This record gives sequence, structure tokens and C-alpha cells, in this order.
Amino acid sequence: MSKGYDHEYRREFYRNVDQRQALDARQSFYVELEEDAVRGSDLCAKLLSTIEFSTGDAVTLVSGPRGSGKSSELIRLGQELDKVDRPFYYTDIDDFLQPSAELTTSTFMVAVVVGLLEATGEELPEQSKKDIAGKFKKFNINLEEINPSLKFGPGTLSARLGIDLGSKGTAVRKEIDALIAGNPGQFYTALREIVRQIVDGVTTGGEPPVFAIDSIDHWTGDHDTYDQIRTAVEHVFCTDGERLPLPGLHMIYTVPTYVSPGWTIPEAMLNVMVVQEDGGTPFAPGVDALTQVLTRRAPEGDLESLFADPAGIATVVRDSGGLFRILFQLIQQIILLAPDGHPATEATIKKAEATVRQSLANGFTKEHFDILRAVRDRPEGYEPEDKGWYYFNFLEARGAILRYPDGDQPWHCVHPLLWPIL
Repeated sequence: MSKGYDHEYRREFYRNVDQRQALDARQSFYVELEEDAVRGSDLCAKLLSTIEFSTGDAVTLVSGPRGSGKSSELIRLGQELDKVDRPFYYTDIDDFLQPSAELTTSTFMVAVVVGLLEATGEELPEQSKKDIAGKFKKFNINLEEINPSLKFGPGTLSARLGIDLGSKGTAVRKEIDALIAGNPGQFYTALREIVRQIVDGVTTGGEPPVFAIDSIDHWTGDHDTYDQIRTAVEHVFCTDGERLPLPGLHMIYTVPTYVSPGWTIPEAMLNVMVVQEDGGTPFAPGVDALTQVLTRRAPEGDLESLFADPAGIATVVRDSGGLFRILFQLIQQIILLAPDGHPATEATIKKAEATVRQSLANGFTKEHFDILRAVRDRPEGYEPEDKGWYYFNFLEARGAILRYPDGDQPWHCVHPLLWPIL
């Protein structure tokens, strides 16, 4: 029974579907989705095997479109590793570098190391913190000024260093550029020394901790900057791949779907939640599974206060395409558009979908729409030609083209929100 659609309900539900929540806050919302026909491959299980079989300072890349559930799988991975007492740390690179910012390997690796310090800081001995703060001064990063108590933890460094690292022309960026120009070998050696001291401070032997760097796949840019950003990301993970391992750690980086380095094969999570049949008919098991996800995030499990008609829930889930990111954006827009005390109407849902559709299609050119129409007309047999692959990869990274599991032969589909504008 509906518990009343009031202001507090709206605010709590809105926050519960906010993608910028901290990792710990999301754990209570996690829903196990095990049905192969809905979820496709079990990324977490494969990562666990990769971690177990790896030796030394290992690196694993995870690729997939935004909103396909990579972050959720990393949460699940951390929970599984905790069961066997394997340390797991996580950072969202968006906290330190903006997806549209200029990207260099040196700045990226400094952000990774700062993220490691923020993730492990609460466990570090006081003397280690002081020593590490001294070593960071080499990069013109004064941790004692940013955080005089040196009490590191989530959010204690990113608020300030996100500006210093993410903005071109800051004193920190100038110092990093000068150090790289002078002696890149010494630069990376100094970074690795900091990492080694952090790892020594939080471990007492045993298997190496696992450190996951999330949201690198957000670097897609728009139609004006995509080429430059893609080139920069590929330079970090393909040309400079030898810089990615860090001493005493098993590193996991989530990367865009276009990253294909010669030194490894990324673990792909290209399959998304199946919420529709080929042709657009809702796929009941997938719709039910994502409805469970929404129920877990709704205040007190109450979806009826927002959706008086169950058909409205099914519509929103199907039109999300099975992408968590799009689903949560739709819910947020519906909450904002539906007046206090009244559940969402069909008109409310259409307005919310129009808003998210505009964001999804932002920057698309004629070439993008040509590819989308080709995929729509030939979902199982479309193969781009020449530069068509460039547009295809861009669209898949954005979630405009979906890849649904179907045994060994996944099929492609244009995101349902884009159907009306094709």
C-alpha cells in the first residue's frame, strides 16, 4: 500500500539513485542478479579467478559501456574478497580528474596514487602519513596544507586535488610537467616509492591488496573532443601500459570499450541487462530483475507511491535499455517532475524520458544517426565499414548501442530512448 508521496520520500529516493554516492553507501542497495538470460557473463567470478591466478604486480582492465554495472560488480568483488581476507580498495577517478580534462599518463598516475592514499589513509600509521606527505612535496602537493591533521579518508583529498590535478595551468600540473620533461624515470620511481610505503603500512604479508580505479570509461568527450580524448586514453593504456602496474598491488582499471592494448585482453562487460526482446517487446525476467533493483532503493521498498500503475514501472525499466545509469537518471527526472503527493503520470514519464533522451543524444552527428539506423535495421548482422567503426565504438561507449547476451552470439540494439528520433 502506498505510504504517501511526500517531500521526504522524494528526497530520499532521489538520493538513493544518485550515481555519485560513495561505494559504501551503495552496498546496502546491491541486488544479486544471477540469471544468465538477464545478466549475461559473470564478471565478478572471472575477476576472482584472474586475481587468484595472477602473480606479481598485476594489472587487469575491465571494459564496458557506461551504466552496464561495472561499479556494481566491483562492489560485489570487494565483498567476495573480504570473505577470504583479501584487502580491497576502491577509488572513483572522477573525483580527481574530470572526464573532459586534458589527460596525460603522468597526471593520471599521480591521481591514482592520491586515490590510493585516500582509500587506505585511515589504516596508515601516523609516521607513515608524515613520511608520505613529505614525499608528495616533490610534486608540489602539500598534504599538510590540504589536511593539517593528515587524517586521510574518503573525500579528504579529492575536493582540493581534483582542482589541482584536473585543471591545466595549476602549480601542481606545472610541476608534474616539469618533472616529466626533466627525468621521467625519476618521476615514476618517486611515485612507486610512495605506493610501496602505503602498501607496507596497510599490509603484514599475504596476498597483494586489490585496488580498483573506476570511471575511466567516462572519458568519451563530445563530438568535438572525442578524437583527442580517445587518443589520450589509448596513449595511457596502450603506449604507456608499463606505467600502470604499482608495487605490491593487483590493479584493476575500468576503461572505455575502445581500449584494446596489445599487452592484455580487457575483461569485457559489454552485455547489459536484458529488458526487451528483439523487436522491443519487454523481457519479463529482466524487467522483474531491474524492478527489484528499484525496490531496494525506494524508501521502505515503496515503489507504489511513485508509480501508482505497475505498467509505468515496466515502461521505465524497458526504456532504460537495461543500463543502470539511464534507469537512475529516469527515476530522478520523474521525481523532479511529479508534484508532491501525486504519483507519476504517463505524461510525467514521457517528459522525463525526453530529458534523458536529449542528454543521451547530445553531440550526435548525421554519421552517428546513420550508424544507429543501420543497427536498428540489422541488429544481428551489422558490420561497420572504415570510419564507421569510430562512430560505432563511440555510440556503444555512450550506451546508445546496446549489446544483449544471447548465448555465444550477442545481438545489438539501438537504445529504446532513441527510437522516437530515428
